[in-house]
Amino acid sequence: MTQLEKERFIGLEWLHFLLGCYVMIYHTAHRYPQFKAVFGLSELTSMGFLATSAFFALSGFLLAHVYVRGHGLREPASHFWRKRLFNLYPIHIVALLSSMLLITLMQWLAIPPEGPGATIRFVVYDTNEVLGHTHPELFRHYMDNVQLAFNSVPQLLMLQACNPYFLTFNAPLWSLSALFFFYLLFPWAAPRLMNVRNPWLWLGICMLAYLLLPVWVIWQQQYGVPFTGLLQRLPLFRIPEFFGGILAYALFKRAHQAGIVLSTTARWCCLSWRVF
Repeated sequence: MTQLEKERFIGLEWLHFLLGCYVMIYHTAHRYPQFKAVFGLSELTSMGFLATSAFFALSGFLLAHVYVRGHGLREPASHFWRKRLFNLYPIHIVALLSSMLLITLMQWLAIPPEGPGATIRFVVYDTNEVLGHTHPELFRHYMDNVQLAFNSVPQLLMLQACNPYFLTFNAPLWSLSALFFFYLLFPWAAPRLMNVRNPWLWLGICMLAYLLLPVWVIWQQQYGVPFTGLLQRLPLFRIPEFFGGILAYALFKRAHQAGIVLSTTARWCCLSWRVF
């Protein structure tokens, strides 16, 4: 094991954790009217999608550092999948059951404003059309028994991110579903991306692949269902972020091996580019 492989990126690990906390705040704080009374706080916590993208990229970076050794992983793929599953699935199930219990209690206690009508059957079709903002009631839907049963299966299997129409039960859990998909591909993809001849070229390919669907959606002005859901959470369209993190670590590792050290100015430029 090299000196670099022994090191821990404490700062990045903390950033990874804090990004997860930020996403939690993004999904909850805006529901409280008092939150808007503090100047700038609403805007400061409105970048949930940026935080999620950074979280996915950092996941790829950190996992590549911990697990990739040469042209393979430090352990069999089955061991990696087992660890990742035992890490994600309990969180997923606890959060899922807690949200379902909370929704049921809100309905039973008739807690305003949504309490009286709260139910696990309620969903909202994902759209960025103007109509979705002017007449949101048109995109609200209550699942029947068949739809409820059908959508329960992907939830139990952590595949709910593959539904581009709407999210059920606990909407933010789509990110765990996407991570689960990334983890399935990691043992195959990570060693290959870490050993490509030109990481910059492949990073550019990832960026291009990432932009293809958004550019087409904007060009065709397809801001409604199902394209909003596809862009937001379909793992196939979000995985360039994860792969980009792996390639970023490949670049970092090669620079470290070559003895290249970024100046303070260059580090601040990289940080500014990532933030803005």
